[in-house]
Amino acid sequence: MKEVSPYTKLAEIYDVVMSYIDYEVWVEYLHVLCLSHDKQPGRTLDISCGTGNSVPYLQSWCGELYCMDLNTTMIQQLVRKHVEMRGRAWVGDMSALPVKTPFDLIINLQDSVNYYLDPDEITLHLGEIYPFLSQNGAYIFDFSTADNIRNNFIDLHEIYEDDDYGYERVNTFHMRKHLNETEFFIWELVGGEKRTYKETHLQRMYTEEEIEACLQESPFGRWYMYEDETLHPPTGETERVHVVTFPGEV
Repeated sequence: MKEVSPYTKLAEIYDVVMSYIDYEVWVEYLHVLCLSHDKQPGRTLDISCGTGNSVPYLQSWCGELYCMDLNTTMIQQLVRKHVEMRGRAWVGDMSALPVKTPFDLIINLQDSVNYYLDPDEITLHLGEIYPFLSQNGAYIFDFSTADNIRNNFIDLHEIYEDDDYGYERVNTFHMRKHLNETEFFIWELVGGEKRTYKETHLQRMYTEEEIEACLQESPFGRWYMYEDETLHPPTGETERVHVVTFPGEV
C-alpha cells in the first residue's frame, strides 16, 4: 500500500464517491442567495470546482464562468466533460489565486475551508480573496459543523467495488479537537496487477462563532450566515452554514 496526498487518487473516482450529491439543487440554492442580495454576476470564479459537476447549472445564471481547483486531475476531468471551459479552468491554491482581474462572484463550496485546521488560516484566506472581488462583488463559502459529522458521518465505514477499481472509506471524528479524519483505501487494476493507495483527509469542524471571529478580523465589511439550503440564520444544531460576504463598510 502506498500513502499519497489527499485527492492524488481520489480525484480519479471523485464522481463515484460524490454521486449522492444533487448539484442542480445545490447550485440553485446559490442562485437564490444571490437574488436575495440583488446580485447578478457578470463574472464568476469557482475556486473549489472539483471535476466540474456544478458547471452546467452555474452557466445558466452566473455570467462568464471560470473554475479552479488545487488538483490537476480534477481540472483535467472538468475540461474533458465541459470542453467549452478550456482556457477558463486552471490549477491553483484557493489562498493564492493565480489571477489578476476581479470577479463579481467568487464561490467556494463542499466544505473546502474545513481543510484549514487553524482559524488564522481562514482569516488569511479571506484576506487573499478580498482583492479579487469587484466593488459590488460577493464571496460565498460554506463550512461544516460538528453536528454534520455527528449526524451523518461519525464512524462511517463505506465500501465500493467495481471490476477495475474500488475504495474503502473509514471516518473517525476526534470530538475533543473537532477534527474529522477520513481515510480512503483505493485500489485499481493496472496491467492485471492490483495496486492500493491510502489517502488521509483531515478537516476541522468550525462553529458559527469561530467563523464570525475570522470575518471580523478580515477586510470584509459585512456578511450574512444561513442554515444550509435556507434563508434562515443558523441554529445551534445547523450541520452546514453558508456565508455571503461583501466588501465595504459595515
